[in-house]
Amino acid sequence: MKGYMIIDCGATTCKVHVLTSEGYVNTTHLKGFSPIVHDFESLPIPEAPFPITSFYFFGTGFEEIFWARAQKIYQQYFPDASFYFGTDLEAAALATCKDASGYVHVIGTGSASARWDGEKVIREVPNLGYLFEDYASGYDIAREIIRWWKAGDLNRTEISRLSDIITLEKLIQKVYQSKSSKNTLANYSIFLNHLENENRNAIINTRLEQFYNKNIDKFTLDLPHHFVGSMAFLMKDFIIEKGVNRAIKIGEIVKETDTLLIEYFKNKITNHNV
Repeated sequence: MKGYMIIDCGATTCKVHVLTSEGYVNTTHLKGFSPIVHDFESLPIPEAPFPITSFYFFGTGFEEIFWARAQKIYQQYFPDASFYFGTDLEAAALATCKDASGYVHVIGTGSASARWDGEKVIREVPNLGYLFEDYASGYDIAREIIRWWKAGDLNRTEISRLSDIITLEKLIQKVYQSKSSKNTLANYSIFLNHLENENRNAIINTRLEQFYNKNIDKFTLDLPHHFVGSMAFLMKDFIIEKGVNRAIKIGEIVKETDTLLIEYFKNKITNHNV
């Protein structure tokens, strides 16, 4: 029996899928990890109920410079495995585009975009990260809400609702004192649910327009655009509307890749392609 471990690791949550050639499937969740904001001592170490022969790790910000270091750590726990490392964009592309060409966009805690040729990422939109870009992400949306709040652009009802959760002063203090300000601030994107429709829609449209201008308008081929992530799913109707206005093809819009990614690897295992 062959054991396969597929790790889809975001900065906030790490999902571990364990599959076998006999049809076994199990998913567990660990604390997230990104080499950009975490030390390698925080690298998630999952457990497996049987020996792993193929190990796949897809992670946020997990560029090639980090692969050898990660493999050295994981080989201590899975000595019989072959290893493959890639970014979260690859996982999103495998789940949505599969073996076809297309564009994939991840909009969660952060945001990123790439073109997929059916086998690999062949063009990634340069991203300066959350301090400068990450448009329409949870971090970006939460930051915009706080700007409106501080500037007095929210109405009294909205301010009252948010203040019942946390005061503006305590929120700002919490973010600045956090070891991971990006993740801490991104958690407050849920404030969208406490805004009136007019302000909620205005913030989403403004930040999503930035994302379209910077990420999507860079791609000109007539290929489907797939979206993955909690914020992408929350903004689904807005994404579709902007796609219609720009006459681009909108493909999958999913909150999580779990089901699609497992399905992809199950098919590969069944057809002996991994």
